[in-house]
Amino acid sequence: MRRFVTNLGITQIFLSLLLVILLMSASTYSIYRASISNIYGNIKENNEIATQSAMQYIDNAFQTINHLIRSLEQMPPYEYPVMENGNLDSVQARQFISNMTSLMTTADYIDEIIVLFDNEDLAITTKGTIDIDLLFNNKYMNPTYSASYWKQYLNTEHYFKVFPSSEYQVHYTDNQSNYKEELMFVVSDNHYTKSEKNIIIILDTNQLIAHLGQTTLIPGSSLKILDQNQNTIFSTDHNLELVEVINDLFVSDQPGNRSEISLKDNDFEYTVYTSDYNNFVYISKVPYEFKNLNAVAHGNRTIIWISIASAVLLSLLLSIYLYRPVRKIMKLLGGENSKGDDFSKIQSGITKLRQENQQYANQLVYVDSELKRSTFLQMIDDYTHSGEHELQLQKYYPSFFNANYFVMALVQVRERSVLKGYSLPVESIADHIRSCLAQEDVEAQAFHYLHDQFFVLVSLRQANEREAVLRRIGRAFARLEKESLIGFVLRACVSKAYRTTIDNGRNAYRDVENAYKYRNVNAAAKVMDADQIPFVWNVYLPYEQMEKMTNYMMNGRVEESIAIIKVMLKENIERNIHDHQFKFVASSIFFYLFRQIGSMTHSVRELYRIENEFVLKLEYANQYDEIENAIMEAVEQLAKYGGRTVEAKLNPAFIAQYIELHYMENLYLDHIAKVMDTTPKYFSNYFKKTFDINYIEYLNKVRLSHARTMLKETSLSIGEIGEKTGYLNSSTFTTTFKKYYGISPSEYRRQAIGKDEGA
Repeated sequence: MRRFVTNLGITQIFLSLLLVILLMSASTYSIYRASISNIYGNIKENNEIATQSAMQYIDNAFQTINHLIRSLEQMPPYEYPVMENGNLDSVQARQFISNMTSLMTTADYIDEIIVLFDNEDLAITTKGTIDIDLLFNNKYMNPTYSASYWKQYLNTEHYFKVFPSSEYQVHYTDNQSNYKEELMFVVSDNHYTKSEKNIIIILDTNQLIAHLGQTTLIPGSSLKILDQNQNTIFSTDHNLELVEVINDLFVSDQPGNRSEISLKDNDFEYTVYTSDYNNFVYISKVPYEFKNLNAVAHGNRTIIWISIASAVLLSLLLSIYLYRPVRKIMKLLGGENSKGDDFSKIQSGITKLRQENQQYANQLVYVDSELKRSTFLQMIDDYTHSGEHELQLQKYYPSFFNANYFVMALVQVRERSVLKGYSLPVESIADHIRSCLAQEDVEAQAFHYLHDQFFVLVSLRQANEREAVLRRIGRAFARLEKESLIGFVLRACVSKAYRTTIDNGRNAYRDVENAYKYRNVNAAAKVMDADQIPFVWNVYLPYEQMEKMTNYMMNGRVEESIAIIKVMLKENIERNIHDHQFKFVASSIFFYLFRQIGSMTHSVRELYRIENEFVLKLEYANQYDEIENAIMEAVEQLAKYGGRTVEAKLNPAFIAQYIELHYMENLYLDHIAKVMDTTPKYFSNYFKKTFDINYIEYLNKVRLSHARTMLKETSLSIGEIGEKTGYLNSSTFTTTFKKYYGISPSEYRRQAIGKDEGA
């Protein structure tokens, strides 16, 4: 018995079964942990949905605020309302306050609207008029934002800005009682607009976040909102400091992946969502594991230990029972002759093991190839890497640089039948490029970089070999397109020759990266020399044509709008501008139309699809005809949404917008009434009631406002300015200008030039 127990064979069987038990225990424990993780994952998914819902709500809120500001800017009075005696015109002020109050009721989170005019100390609110000092030093008190601060800020040029949510001491109207309230100030832009109004929208933060659905968030989670400059404007946890986390998140961000980024730090997971509407950043902080689960864990561990003990006992019994058969198997593995099925089974097992070993060897080859590629890409970037990278670089350096000089090529590989991706593995494409160059006696390494781009590193014995290598690369690419890569198109930018150093590897990378971006739109060569690309600066994108194009589209004159687009594209093609400039022109045309069409339709999902398709086609467009087709297809789809409904037309915002876009045309009363689908008499009465001014007076003010700008900023003649602002002749223009401003256009221009020279 003693000999039986101490026998090596039974000990090995027991240990083998014990190992199986340990593996089963580990898997059981993993399943237990995974079950907890799945529960957490479902809750986390609900948390992500709640966060995205909050982001959508905030975007909609700021769209409403933006529309409100535009309406206030286009609403009379356009200047500070005073009577001839210099006192406040109470009639205009009351009408303006009434309109402000009506607009404010569209959103329950708006606490107050404040309108201040340039160089005036009196502010207009929905409660009435109030002195600026009294408003910000008494009614809305905050140690940071005093009246002097607002005066200084509003009297300087500034963009649209959202000030962070902060606690204000708010006084009631009787100045006897006050309360603390979390408020957020939104200030209008005075950089692009010519309005004399400075508009401040005060938001009730608590009312705004009441709709965010925080009750659906995981306990312990938080939400922080940053503006496009990464300044905090709102946080559900005021003690939440994310400076280091934000830096890590944005460092880990990669081009093309700005919509959602995640990072784990300590016991929390931080996820960044970027708004497509205003580039606001939403950071969700979520605990990535449950706490207070000790009791559950202890119970599961007890079950596991009992299972292990039972399995060990069973293993001991099985070891004794299986000793003799397994001993025979071990003899078979030792090479001794045996009869029966055991030998064939062991042989099958060995064959399978060999196959697995071969697969493992193939995987090692692949891992080595990927490690080599990763080392090369890290070598040419501008970041500092770990010591492990230096060790790998020493290993692969001889294969990268095996001559005194080198050139680098950035190769774009496109498959004609596929918009995105390839029908072949990228590793196969890199191998084809490498082998075909070798046939042309070009020693090179090829690596896939990003999307449809590959890097090729070519060794040169002498720097003067570069010209010959360029010709060989061209021949190799031509052969690839006819033989190995049929249906593919290859183009390359080649750097100048560099002496072999790691720093020059980075310099060569910058050469080809810039050359790829600055290649001329008419460039036909398959291999471009990075040193020979001429720089072009005269991009053709006239504002007047863009306006006319938009006007035609909004009036349903699609063919005329497309004709203008074709003229602009053709002009830029003739100027042979750079590829990225041509894509910018196409994007500008699209989004100029997209902005106008977007405000005229509720088909948001369809517009989203059109935009996505256009952006994708533009990103992968390689030649100017592909870019032209992308913009033309997008414009034709947008044209379907270029009209407004009858209900949307007869409202102050649309009327003001239409006049602003068409003031240069012959906008007589019958014409605009027809556009608004109503009668001239009804429209005239509606306009007078809504704008507190008759239609002709309003149209003249809009036209003369643009005329004043042209007189000051252009050298156009008086007649040309009159024609561009909608007047039939210079005489009518001069008479009307003098009626409103007391001087002729020529005298106004002389005075404006005199003031500029005096300044």
